[in-house]
Order: sequence, then structure tokens, then C-alpha cells
Amino acid sequence: MAANNRTTATIATSSSSPPSLLTSTHLIKLTKDILKIGQKLENTIKEQDHQETITYASEAADKLIPLIQLILCDTRAHAYSMQGQFEQAIQDTQRMIGLSPTLAAGYLRKATVFSMYGKQIQAIEAYDEGIQSTSCLSSSYNTPETIQSLSMGREKAVATNEKCIDFFPLLAVEIADNIVSRLSQTARLTCLTLSKGWLKKMKECRDGWQSLYIDNNRDDIKLLFLLPHISYYTKYLVIDTSYGTSVNPLYLKYMRDGKFSKIESIKLTALTTNNFQPYSGMLIVALWQTRQTLTTLDLDMGNNNPNAPTLADILSICIYLTDLVYSNSSTTGTSSLIGDLTTIKDNNTLVSLQLKLQVINKAPIKALIERCLKLRRLVMNGCDETALEILDTHSEKLEIIGFNSDVSVPQLQKTTIHNNNKLQLFYIDITHGANMAIHVSQTLNIMYKSQATLETVYVSSQNFRTSRHYPYHQLSSPLLSFKRLKKMTFCSFNSQLEDILLTAIAKSSCFTELSMINMEDISKFVNISINIPPLSKLRLCQNDVSSNGNSCYYGRTNEHNYYSTDGQYRTSKQYVHLSRLFQYYARKSTWQNSLESIIFDSCYGMKGDVLLALSEIKTLHEITLHNLHHINTTDIIGVITSLAKQLTFVDFLGMQVITNSVLTTLGGCYNLNCVKLKSLSSITSQGIRDLVDSLKHHALKNLNIVECTQIGHETITYANRQISCIQK
Repeated sequence: MAANNRTTATIATSSSSPPSLLTSTHLIKLTKDILKIGQKLENTIKEQDHQETITYASEAADKLIPLIQLILCDTRAHAYSMQGQFEQAIQDTQRMIGLSPTLAAGYLRKATVFSMYGKQIQAIEAYDEGIQSTSCLSSSYNTPETIQSLSMGREKAVATNEKCIDFFPLLAVEIADNIVSRLSQTARLTCLTLSKGWLKKMKECRDGWQSLYIDNNRDDIKLLFLLPHISYYTKYLVIDTSYGTSVNPLYLKYMRDGKFSKIESIKLTALTTNNFQPYSGMLIVALWQTRQTLTTLDLDMGNNNPNAPTLADILSICIYLTDLVYSNSSTTGTSSLIGDLTTIKDNNTLVSLQLKLQVINKAPIKALIERCLKLRRLVMNGCDETALEILDTHSEKLEIIGFNSDVSVPQLQKTTIHNNNKLQLFYIDITHGANMAIHVSQTLNIMYKSQATLETVYVSSQNFRTSRHYPYHQLSSPLLSFKRLKKMTFCSFNSQLEDILLTAIAKSSCFTELSMINMEDISKFVNISINIPPLSKLRLCQNDVSSNGNSCYYGRTNEHNYYSTDGQYRTSKQYVHLSRLFQYYARKSTWQNSLESIIFDSCYGMKGDVLLALSEIKTLHEITLHNLHHINTTDIIGVITSLAKQLTFVDFLGMQVITNSVLTTLGGCYNLNCVKLKSLSSITSQGIRDLVDSLKHHALKNLNIVECTQIGHETITYANRQISCIQK
């Protein structure tokens, strides 16, 4: 930006300079000389004096015409530069130098153009080139004054380049605000310390301070003295700091005093609120002062704050809340944490509520649903065995339900119109208990009521091993038939429930994604799948805990449990059926959409023939292989080679068969943009270097390397210079 200020001044002074360093007088003289030579050529041709003809023609062609071209290019370069056509001007100066490398004119014009546009470094280089090339007076046009002008111009360019202009304080507030709003908070805090001018301008920026994130970073303390100036502009505030006695009370004080008058969203973490205990009263007043603008509140009260505001308090105070997340880890009774919901008025603004308590029973859930008339998303963690009964009764009033879900439940899509409060997303963990069979029946009943609108279903069981052996007897369920289901994740702890859900997805014309953990009957799944449109994404996990660390994926306890008496894997015959499915997908892929992404996670007993069956699927471009111990290197190389032209994403984890030769094969996949490698003991630094060298000029943008013991820091540094993102 400093260069731009210098540019303005330079253009202003240059506009009064002559349009050409080789003046029009030179052009007129050369034109007259050409005319004279023309007359002489006419006479020598008539007289057939060929030697004189050659002499005159050579003088015109080799000396006069190049000089005329030089003058015309110089004149045009000046005109281009004054019109703002920088690149065209530089092209003409390069042509001038090419026509006559020993004349100063080309270098002078080139340096002048660079200087006009604030490119002083390039101007200095052009002056240096001219001084070196025209040190001897090789032409009548290289006068002492011309040579001297090169040295003088260089001195001026050096002086201009060394003169720094603090441009930021001179910018219009709108422009400065636009710049500041694009910076990270760390960069903004650094800007505060540069100068008084920068500090003053930073205080004036509104958009730049709309979002504040306060954590244990000491630099955030710099924001404290700015609060009187920027709190009025802040809309989104997150406080995640343990500086309870020095930081948090000040933010509460400014909220209490009405300084955050435009605040729309506040998030206070447990780390913060654990230090709020002496200021709980101030917190309630602060929320009261922000009630007119506050629409989103995320409040985690930790586990040791007896004076924390209850859920009823918050709903009574914050009358325009649309999104509320309330967490409290205290072992105090549910009623004392939620408060008396019967005393609050009907709420017509809250659409999303997320609760995380030690125990949630059906009474407060019932009251919440009855009081919050516009509620569309309800996510609860800590529900006891009685809570599901209320959801079974009121599920049709909600669009998204999360019941003890161990994964993140999606937010409402605010850009879309809600579907008359019909359930679309259902996430549930069926925890083992005395009424396990009742829970399963209630879950099926909720699905049945919303089978026409459900788009995503997620069913898991954290107590898989005990849930698996629970005596369910015969499940009685209505005929389930999904119409709009797109995605399902299911941890199979009951074969009857698995059968019901697999049969139900066959009726959905838009079903595209399935994730099955510990599937009991792969053959049935295949038989259903080949009679419906191909899935776009399939994930199969067969393990106690999946490789993503998600605790809900419980299954068989140890790998030896898969062995039968003859030493063969019990599940290997089941996996064979997948080859038939992938052959079907391959046929479909030649003329319609088919499988795009496959994930195999800890599928004990799966052999290479299943993997090789993927090779002919022309739509497949994402492969994830985690902890597959009965697949060999040759099989993996075969699949990669077959899919080389279409692979865009590869993820390998915990497999000794992933070697440098596999990485070499990946080097031929020129459309790869992301490769993830984790806990791979057989790959070395040389393999990573070969992969990077093969793909650095192609699509590869992300290479993630985690816990690969033979990969050294130098290799990571080397790869990081070639690829935009790399981790270790």
C-alpha cells in the first residue's frame, strides 16, 4: 500500500515530462534522411549502380529505420503508462532495449515506467542495467546528459524506496474496516501495538470487532483497554479463559452496563464459568441487559456453581433467544438446575435447544416442549430411561431430535423453510437398561410416525456388549418404510432391529449413505442393495471401537473371537457377498451414478478379492482403509492402479501392508487432492518424498501424516514446501 502512495506522487510529476526521451525533432530529422536516401536509391536503381543501392538501402534498413522504431516505441510506452496500461508500456521498453541494447533510451523509459507505478526496486534494477550497458558513448544519442540521467534517476528511485509511508491511518474508515475484518484476531491485536495512528484507526473499525474470542492467550488481555471503544460493535462473544478474577468480571461489567448493546451471540465455557461463582448475580443482570439483541446463548456452568442461573431463569430473561445450549455437570437434582418451567410464559422464539445434564427425566422435557411452542431442534444428553417416552409422544412436533447421542447433531438449516415441524433428523443412543426392549420399541415407533419425512437416522448403543445379549424376544413393530431417507448410521446390537431397518431403507428412492457397525447379516444387506439405486457412500466397521475413536462403535471384544475351530475367520464368508454388490455397482457406474466413497474400518476376515472388486467402479474416487489385517500390499496396489485416473481421496490407518510401493503407486493418481496417513510403520521418508515429487504439480493439496515413526522432521519440512497443508 505504501507503494501505491508513492505511485500517485510519481505519476503526477511525470505527466509534465516530455512524451519521449528521443524527441520528435529526432524523428523529423530521421524522416528527412529517409526521404533523401529514397531519392538516391531511385537514381542508383535507374543507373543500375548496384553497389550504391546496397549502401543506401543498408543505411536505411540497419540504422535509420531501427532508430525510428525506437522513437515510436518510446513515445508509445510513455502514452501507455499515462493511460494506466502498465504491461503494454513495459513490453514496448523491452522492445526498445532489444532494438538497441547500447542506447540509454530503452533503460530510461523502462525505469521511468516502473517508478511511476511505485515499483522502485524494479526501477533501480533497470537503471543499473542501463548504466552497465551504456557506460561507453557508443552513439550520438548517448550524450553525457543522457548517461548522467541514468545515475540521477537511480538515486531518486533509491530515495523514494527508502521513504516509507504509514498508509493505514490515512485510509478511509470504510476501507480500513474492510481490511481489518479479514484479519485473524491475533493479527488485529498485533495491529494495536504498531503506532498511535494504527491504534486510533483500529478503534474506528466496526466490522473488525464484530467477533471477539477470549481464551488464555495473554495477548487477549490487550482487548481489555479497548472494550470501551469496541464493545458497541461486538455481535459475537466467546469467553474461554481461567482468568476469573482479572478478565471475566470486566466483560460482565460491560454487559451489565449496557456496553454490548448489539450483542447477538454469547458463549461461556466451563473453564470460564467455574471462575464466575462470585459473579453469578452479575451474570444474570448482564443477560438481562442484553436480552433485546441476544439470540444465541451457549452456557456451560461447569460442576461447582450452586448459584448458576437455571434454564427457567434464562428463558425468562432472554426473551428473544432462538438458539440455546445449556450444560451443567453438577450432581444437584434436575429440578434445581432446570428450575420451575411452569412459571415462565409460552416461548415463541426458541427454535433450537441443547441440554447436557447429569440426569434428565421426562417431567422437564414435557414442560419444555409444551412451553417452547416453536421448538424445532431438541438435543439432550443425560436422559434417563423415562425420557424417551415423552419424545415418543411429541416427536412429530420437532424436526431434529438428539437423544443421548455421542456424536454432534447437525444444526437447523436456517436458509430453508421448516417442514411444518415434521421430524427429519433422528440421533439416538439406546443405552442398556431394565427396559431395553421398550426403548427399542419406542425408537421404532418414533421412526414410524415420521417415516415419510425422516432424512437422517443415527442409532447406536454405548453399552453394545450387554445390549447385544439382552433378551429382546420378538420385536413388535409397525411396518416401517422410509420415503425420504438419505443417510443412516446403525450400530447393530440386535439382529431383528437390523433386519427391520435394512428392509425399511429399500423403500426410499433417495437413500445414498449407509454406515453399518457390526453388521450381522451382510448377505441380506447385499440382496437389498442390488434392488435399489446404488449408494454413493458406504462405511462398514466391525470392531469394538472404530478407528475414529468413537465410543459408540462397540462390537466383538478381540480379534480371536472371529476364529472358528478350523482357524478360519467366521466373518470371511459374509464379506464375500460384498464382491457381488461391488460388481453390481461397477455395471451401474458405466451409465449412471454409483458408489463414490467406500470406508472399511477394522473388518476382520475381509480378504483382498473383496477389495479388488472395487476396481471396476468408474464413479469411485474416495477410499478409506483402516486396520485391515488380511489384505496384502499387492491387492492395495492393484486397486489403486485400476482407479488411478479417478481417485481424489485416500485414507490409510494402522496397516503394515501400506509400504513405499503403495505410495509410489499413489504418485500416478494425478487427481488426488488429499492423502491421510496414520500409524503406518512401514512407510519411510523416501516414500513420502517420492509421492510429493510425483504430485506436487498436480491436484494434491493436503497430505496429513500422523504417528508414522519412520517419517523424519526434514521430510515433513520438504513436503510442506511443496504442498499447501501438511501435519504431523
